[in-house]
Amino acid sequence: MKRSALIVLLIVILVIILSSIYFKLPKNDSFPDDLYCESDADCFPASCCHANSCVGVANKPDCSANLCSAVCELGTLDCGQASCLCVKNKCNFVLK
Repeated sequence: MKRSALIVLLIVILVIILSSIYFKLPKNDSFPDDLYCESDADCFPASCCHANSCVGVANKPDCSANLCSAVCELGTLDCGQASCLCVKNKCNFVLK
């Protein structure tokens, strides 16, 4: 009787440990779809002027009617200070 109770207890503990590990694993969908990418070419500035974040191609802004200043604002994509890169299928703003 003691042996079967011990086996049941061990199984319950094992299930608890495995489920806690499973739910702590990072999910591929742990970021919004607007940031999804497969390569750096899929990532674009999130805004037309002085962008400081990036989005995936599906949310690329239409900048055809925008005029931006030539000012190189700190902490933006201006003047090559940063890049939009695809890291683990997520568009990221990366300062150089």
